[in-house]
Amino acid sequence: MNPTLNTIDVVVSDMDATIAFYAHLGLEFKLDPNTPEHAGCERGDVRAEHSIAFDSRSSRSLSPLR
Repeated sequence: MNPTLNTIDVVVSDMDATIAFYAHLGLEFKLDPNTPEHAGCERGDVRAEHSIAFDSRSSRSLSPLR
């Protein structure tokens, strides 16, 4: 079985600015009500095989790569 890339999770330092930027590109990200440091983009096409999500820097315990 070959691995498949289907999700990209980006760690961001300013969630509000990131959501606003992508809104200008036509993508609507919504904060997860259970974990507000996470936002996802829902698409109308239920057959979508790819997704992108954002996590705030505070949600990660690992130091960023340098």
